[in-house]
Amino acid sequence: MSFGIPRKIERLVKITLGAQAKVIVDGKISAPFVSGKGVKQRDGLSATLFNLTLHKALKNLEQSNKVLNRLTQICGYADGILVIARHLPALEALCIELSREAGRVGLV
Repeated sequence: MSFGIPRKIERLVKITLGAQAKVIVDGKISAPFVSGKGVKQRDGLSATLFNLTLHKALKNLEQSNKVLNRLTQICGYADGILVIARHLPALEALCIELSREAGRVGLV
């Protein structure tokens, strides 16, 4: 269980992201289609999944002492990230590390 979410719920979300599905419209079943990758923007689940995944990426950076020290800070929510640094080289290094970690957790 990560973030306090039961593994069963995690598996259900993963299954629905990329599964083949059919819908019923006016009592008629549609042809099968693949739900694709990710969720629709502005969907209630979209911001929640993004925030949880971003939180994991930031925690990974924090644990490796790459972020949240006196020289750099990151704040992220919904679809935005604010990166603050006292010096340009620290900002550049942090952005590279953040991009790398975001890729590891599937945000890029």
